[in-house]
Amino acid sequence: FWQQNADSFKRTFTSLVSPQWIENHQRQQSMMIISPGCGAALEMIPLLELFPNATFLGIDLDTSIIESAVQDTKTFLLPERLPDFNLSKIILKQVDAQKSESWRLNDQSLFDLIIIRSPDIHTNENMWLAILPQAQQHLSSNGLLYITTSNEFEKKDMEKLLQKTTLSFTHHENPSPQELIYPEAHIILAKAGTVPE
Repeated sequence: FWQQNADSFKRTFTSLVSPQWIENHQRQQSMMIISPGCGAALEMIPLLELFPNATFLGIDLDTSIIESAVQDTKTFLLPERLPDFNLSKIILKQVDAQKSESWRLNDQSLFDLIIIRSPDIHTNENMWLAILPQAQQHLSSNGLLYITTSNEFEKKDMEKLLQKTTLSFTHHENPSPQELIYPEAHIILAKAGTVPE
């Protein structure tokens, strides 16, 4: 199922994010991607296929999920899709995304792309209320915050939290939500300053 999820995620991402933004970051010598609350980090492979120069940092509080994601990445995710990818550019850590130090990788603390997929806001609103300011603080000047939500209620809750930040954001319907194992009906694109094209 992860292959289907990966392909669908990539199609949705490339249909909603500006082609110029994608091309500019594909040309960069290096790129930093972070996924707070990454879970199984299934978005990692399609993003690294799009941005082979990227370093991917996935962080989650759940130790067992991180351990499983690390094992799956080494065992079949990379061998099947990116057999030549440098494994040292994938970091999956059990840390608290509410803390600023969790967003630091070596001497880097700014990210070009921040991915938040299906946040469980109605049971963890205070947690996401703490994580979003971290996302704003650690988003590079031309960076993008890409948020997926599974339903209208989750989308509205996330938009209310985003309004407490200085990020500009736009909402988009997922053109093919049924293709995903975990439906992501709504996509929010957020950026510092102006709303992304």
